[in-house]
Amino acid sequence: MNSQPFPWWKFQIKRWKHYLSAYSEYNLHSPFVFNFYTKVVPKIPVFNWLFSGKVSQEKIVQTVIFKAFEYFEPKNFLKSGNLWNVQWQNYISSKGIPSQFINSSDKTFSLSENFGQTVEFALFDAEALENGMAELFIKHHGNRSVFVIEGIHQSKQAEQAWKKIQTETAVTASIDLFFVGFLFFKKELSKQDFVLRF
Repeated sequence: MNSQPFPWWKFQIKRWKHYLSAYSEYNLHSPFVFNFYTKVVPKIPVFNWLFSGKVSQEKIVQTVIFKAFEYFEPKNFLKSGNLWNVQWQNYISSKGIPSQFINSSDKTFSLSENFGQTVEFALFDAEALENGMAELFIKHHGNRSVFVIEGIHQSKQAEQAWKKIQTETAVTASIDLFFVGFLFFKKELSKQDFVLRF
């Protein structure tokens, strides 16, 4: 599926609306989400975002995802899509944990034996999200699983796919940081979708 990204001006308007309506840590009552948000997500003034280039924004988002990986300490890693493949391959190889990299539309893919049947940390780009790859791997979730999806607001199709996957029964909490989304499957969490400032 080749979706059309929003025009720059429309994307910036969406960014402003998200920032103005999003919650900060002072509105969070979930200890799990509060700890994740305050320890992983940096506080960046919105003006810094608006006046930074696309490359700078991508670096900040990538840093947050790396920090999330370190925070949750998963035992394996799965990535679907073409975004930042080289960086993640180099990073994961230094961790010495099972990992699998697949394209954004290979729905015939199966997990290898040494990987196991539970995906603990998965990273999808917007194309993989739109193609249903994140939904495909939900059946391999566990209580500690974290699914990270980049580009959830970059196109109308990505936004629709993000809203759809949030409704999955297995998903107990989602966090929308505008540039990236997080899905959690902890049974002890009450079903809730968080829109947070970033």
